[in-house]
Amino acid sequence: MPFSVLTDAWIPVDTGEELSLLDTLARSHALKAISAASPLETYATYRLLIAFLMDALQMPHRDARLEVLARGKFDMAAIQAYVACCEADGVSFDLFDKARPFMQAAYDPQYDHETKPVSELVQALPTGNNHMFFDHRYARDHELGCAQAFRAMIATYVFCAASVQDYPSSVNNTPCAYILVEGKTLFETLVLNCMSVRECNISNIAYGLTAWREPNPVIPKREQPDVDMLEGLTWRPRRVTLVPEDSVIRTVYLQQGLNYKGNGSWRDPHVAYIKTNKDLLTTLKLDTARAVWRDIGKLAASSEGKRGYPPRVISNLPSDWGLVRATIAGLVTDQASFVDMIWDRLVIPQSILDNEERGDRLQTDIAFIETCAKQLKNAVLLLGEEGKGQKGKLTSAQSKMLDRKDGDVAANVVQTDFFQVSHGFVFGDYLARLAACATDEDYIALILYTDQEIGKQLTAVLGRYFAQTGYDAKSLIAQAKIRKRVMMTFGRYRKERENGITGNGDDTAGA
Repeated sequence: MPFSVLTDAWIPVDTGEELSLLDTLARSHALKAISAASPLETYATYRLLIAFLMDALQMPHRDARLEVLARGKFDMAAIQAYVACCEADGVSFDLFDKARPFMQAAYDPQYDHETKPVSELVQALPTGNNHMFFDHRYARDHELGCAQAFRAMIATYVFCAASVQDYPSSVNNTPCAYILVEGKTLFETLVLNCMSVRECNISNIAYGLTAWREPNPVIPKREQPDVDMLEGLTWRPRRVTLVPEDSVIRTVYLQQGLNYKGNGSWRDPHVAYIKTNKDLLTTLKLDTARAVWRDIGKLAASSEGKRGYPPRVISNLPSDWGLVRATIAGLVTDQASFVDMIWDRLVIPQSILDNEERGDRLQTDIAFIETCAKQLKNAVLLLGEEGKGQKGKLTSAQSKMLDRKDGDVAANVVQTDFFQVSHGFVFGDYLARLAACATDEDYIALILYTDQEIGKQLTAVLGRYFAQTGYDAKSLIAQAKIRKRVMMTFGRYRKERENGITGNGDDTAGA
């Protein structure tokens, strides 16, 4: 049962169709986006197409990549020539080729002893450590079409977490946030997220080979200290062989795959890196309790990389791109358990992202917002601790406010309210003012304006919260304590920020 990723349909696009790889590339200038049901499969499909194009086009440097972008569509003759060269070297694009099944390991009795349900490739299905996401059927009852199984498999490669029996995690270790820059068309998106040979070399990463051109088999748990760019984009931390049955996939051979140990040289072009307190780099992770916009500063440049490094796909943009539309995809995990999938979008002026001074200012001010939110939540929780043993003396409304369980809920609600209004502020006046900053006076004015607006937000959020707790004497006393804690802390951090103004965004109060 042959299934060619080149000519058989498996890529869902925004028109509602499923297209083959070659059809998708040929029509990419007329399409908007890839659109799979799962955000993990959507990103994994983008990633595979990006690796395919990088290998096929071998763009020598940034200018060559921008020349491809300027042409507006792909040269399909060049891509067909690449396919012919691959096939001449023994590469197969057939999922079920006996010798070299595409993006898989050929069946080998030395390693492949028993099959597992195909559901183990799908993070959204209830199996093993995966609890119920979107599908309530029993995992072993599942069968997938060839296209579905392939998309699930490549998503597993990108987003798999470490698990028992020494199963390695993905090339980026714990699943992290992956960033795609969006173009006006699918063609633009694909080219913008590619890397040229020289752009890889600047990062001290060799260009390398894609998984389908690698002749060596996947050896379970084979340790590897370094990785090349195309190898990393098509990394296989699982050894997988799909088993076809009557045009569907019910079972797979699945076990440990390649194990990247890491020597510090690998930098994924779609990932933001953050400096830790120990001056080490870690990847940006997603969290269901943390809205994606709060990490907007991690996508911006920082002076001398002191805070980390933005994704290369953002720093490699044409200098006159204007507004940057970035898609963030990721899997939230708790050790080996899958918790949630995230797919979000942010729109940010390029003049902020590629400017170190503005990037530092953005990260500092977001950190200040985070600090204020934390103090706001703590004030409600601390008052709840003080209220223990006093419930007989309090009104029912105040008792509820001071109850630890209800206090947790109230604190989270208040903090969420503050983050919502802060989101409106950041993506409203703040980013516009930051993008316009050019002088020391501009930055000083922005800091003063930001502090003023955050103070107003805190007052408004507290007012909405207090309106729900009542206005009897005892409730007013409790409200006064909360307000005092919040505003005193805010005032102290505000004073430190404004006393520390140097005109270059160096203040770090509350960061």
